[in-house]
Amino acid sequence: MNDLKPCPFCGGEAESRKTNLYMDKAYIVECKCCHGRTEFIVADHPRLTPSGLDESTRYMEEQAQQRAISLWNRRVIYNDQRTTA
Repeated sequence: MNDLKPCPFCGGEAESRKTNLYMDKAYIVECKCCHGRTEFIVADHPRLTPSGLDESTRYMEEQAQQRAISLWNRRVIYNDQRTTA
């Protein structure tokens, strides 16, 4: 699933990835060419059950990844670029 827009700085291809930020799981989107990137989006702390991570932890990680993608894909539209009906 790669619904990422091209890099706003160089037009290169971007990738979403999970990384460790201290003791937390975090997501960023980074350009493969110029290494422009979003801020780190940290998933909430995992909840452990006797059988491992619970389902809500997986959901929180998906939300963090989607937030990073949303930040990457956001673009500013200047007044002269808007069309009025």
